[in-house]
Amino acid sequence: MRRYKREDAFERILKKYKYTYSIGFILLFLALTFLLGLSAYIAISSNYLSSAKTSVKSFINSLVDNNRINDNFSPGEPGGEITEPEDRGQNAVIPQDPRMVAQYFYNDSSTGEVKSVILGLGNNSSSNIKEAYTYAYDVRDFNEDCRQFKVKDINGFSTLTYTEKVDSNSNLKINVGLDSQKVTYIKVYMNVEGEESTRTQFINIYLVCVFVMLVLSIAAGTIMARQSIKPLRAFVKKQIDFVNDASHELRTPLAVVQSKIENILANPNQSVFEASESLAISLNEINRLNKLTSELLTLARNDRDNIKLNLEEININDALKKIVEPFLEIAQIQDRRLNYVGCQDEIYAYLDLDKFKQIIIINIDNALKYTEAGDDINISLYATNSEFTIEIADTGIGISEQTKEHIFERFYREDKARSRETGGTGLGLAIAYTLTNLQKGRISVDHNMPKGTKFNITFPRLKNPRKEDNKNETTNE
Repeated sequence: MRRYKREDAFERILKKYKYTYSIGFILLFLALTFLLGLSAYIAISSNYLSSAKTSVKSFINSLVDNNRINDNFSPGEPGGEITEPEDRGQNAVIPQDPRMVAQYFYNDSSTGEVKSVILGLGNNSSSNIKEAYTYAYDVRDFNEDCRQFKVKDINGFSTLTYTEKVDSNSNLKINVGLDSQKVTYIKVYMNVEGEESTRTQFINIYLVCVFVMLVLSIAAGTIMARQSIKPLRAFVKKQIDFVNDASHELRTPLAVVQSKIENILANPNQSVFEASESLAISLNEINRLNKLTSELLTLARNDRDNIKLNLEEININDALKKIVEPFLEIAQIQDRRLNYVGCQDEIYAYLDLDKFKQIIIINIDNALKYTEAGDDINISLYATNSEFTIEIADTGIGISEQTKEHIFERFYREDKARSRETGGTGLGLAIAYTLTNLQKGRISVDHNMPKGTKFNITFPRLKNPRKEDNKNETTNE
């Protein structure tokens, strides 16, 4: 990963690519809108005439199935007027759908000319439709259109047309006047203005939706881009603060050691006793460097998810008692009162013992640093059926509300000058927080009323302990 020493360098890179996320989100939204709209359009375009086509086919099939057309009417010449008798007898040849008109073609037995008659005009309320449909086609024009649905504009009306050729062996006939004529072709016209209007409305709605989605995409892309950059900016800021703080922490002891060594070299004739104070200070700073380096390494390993756990079944009562015992004498020397109250129940947990010790030691050491002579440090162990809690409460100087929010962050200190006095690096609680979470535990801090600070460390409890030595299992969390 690229390291940024200064925050403004990272900000310049963000400004350079500030439109990348927005454009990406906008394109994503538009692509989804286009795909959804295209799918809907294809579905509607392929199905919007399905009911009309079904009606036409049903009408023609009914004629073919009946195998005859038996109605009396006067023949209509191409382009002429069709007159239908009041009493038509059977109505099979007249389309029941008011939008449908049927045209029947036959070869006149006396002249051999192709003629046609049109039925269903009475169902149409528009005189324009009558005028549009009242003409005959040459039979030769049917060869290309036969058994094909086509939408044509006839006199300004969207019309679905379909032509069916009648089999030469069929007895499908039509009575024209006193003569019975054999039908050769059937052509059906159906007004589909409604379907066309519905599709047009859908397209208009779709275009409006595309525009709305474009506006929403721009807004959403901008907002989501900002939201996606926030954690990245926060992470980089933490990285920059971490590097700056680590550099500061490392620079100070190195400067002290360098100064003391230069002072010793500047006075080569002084005795060991005379140089002992400088050597002791240098050694103390070197110890601080070693501790800081070790803590930085722990956090760096956690950043790479590279901390290994040696999990084992441990007796929390015994482990905690052994951890606290050395601090009893230290607290007494420092004029603090350290009290430990265990739990009567046997508590077992599946933890890394070394890292569990490190967590407890960090918290006890922190309590000793921020208490004064005469203060109390009380360590208690509580347990429920599913988990146990270690409470470390002191009557020391306490913390502010702002510190409560940031106390587990790296290098965070309410008073950074205090670190030099106590020998802290500002990494201890961050490490305790990391190691606790790594073992599926949790750690929290609160005020210890009426004075001081209280830390609660909680881990899952082993419900069915084996109570025997277990082999260490190394896992990579």
